[in-house]
Amino acid sequence: LEDAQRQLETSNKEQEALIDIFSEERGRRDLEEENLRGKLKDASSTIQDLLEQLNAARKGRKF
Repeated sequence: LEDAQRQLETSNKEQEALIDIFSEERGRRDLEEENLRGKLKDASSTIQDLLEQLNAARKGRKF
């Protein structure tokens, strides 16, 4: 019975350690996703600005 109790405690500790590892990894992934979303937003804004500049330049040449 004591051996089974020790095994259960060991299993519980291992499970808690795995949960902690997964939680930390999720936190890192969420942070990286937020960072990448910011970069994507900046890149999209830059593309939009460049397209507007290109269109303005094209209109300027037509006249």
